[in-house]
Amino acid sequence: MILENAVKEIAHFYKADYNYLLTIIEQCRLKGVLTKHELMQFDNIRIPVSAVLKSILAISSVDGLIVLLENNKISFSDVSCILGIIAQDAKLQLQKRKI
Repeated sequence: MILENAVKEIAHFYKADYNYLLTIIEQCRLKGVLTKHELMQFDNIRIPVSAVLKSILAISSVDGLIVLLENNKISFSDVSCILGIIAQDAKLQLQKRKI
């Protein structure tokens, strides 16, 4: 339920296709980890998952992120948290626009 609300916020803010976003997330959930494929799908629809990951993990290069993905180090739970962060940021930016 919480993830679903976050996805709605993200889809609205980034003007992304809600169903496509759900499909990416479901692929990730079924695998249990984030892979390069899903990360590229997020990037293609301009959802900043890679930027948030690099920021949280203090990784400066894409190569460091790829190593983590190839070693299945980013779980679906991690992705859920990242999506929550992105949704919260989107909500804050929308509130700032209204002020």
